[in-house]
Amino acid sequence: MILDHKGLCKEVSKENDIDEELLLSVNNLIYKEIYDWTKQPTHLKIYLKHIGSWYFKKMKTAKKLKMFQDVLAYNTRLYESNRGRVINYINNYTFILSEYDKYLKEKYELKCLKYGKEAYEAYCLAKRQEKIQKSQKNKPL
Repeated sequence: MILDHKGLCKEVSKENDIDEELLLSVNNLIYKEIYDWTKQPTHLKIYLKHIGSWYFKKMKTAKKLKMFQDVLAYNTRLYESNRGRVINYINNYTFILSEYDKYLKEKYELKCLKYGKEAYEAYCLAKRQEKIQKSQKNKPL
């Protein structure tokens, strides 16, 4: 059986002898922060102290961006309010992908500084070759 957030909080509060209302308020605060961040992202990752971090996945974000761009391009019967929402999604996902590009560039530069550019690129090439060989090995005939 799948529990909703209230049932889960009730169960956890009984097991750990914690006030259920306090647990519900913490739960609501966490999900409100995450929800607000996904609606209007300001950075690639959100971190909540003592809780953890969340981030957008690059491939999922790219697929969603493509879907919303197709909806905007091919759906001529979008109402004006829905059109504005779709444009907002497109802007948000474009921002997230640009943040990913910055992140990957910074990561590459740090690795090059740490290991040397030639050594790091050789390592990346070897990893790609290993991945290709593994996928060909697992491919059925």
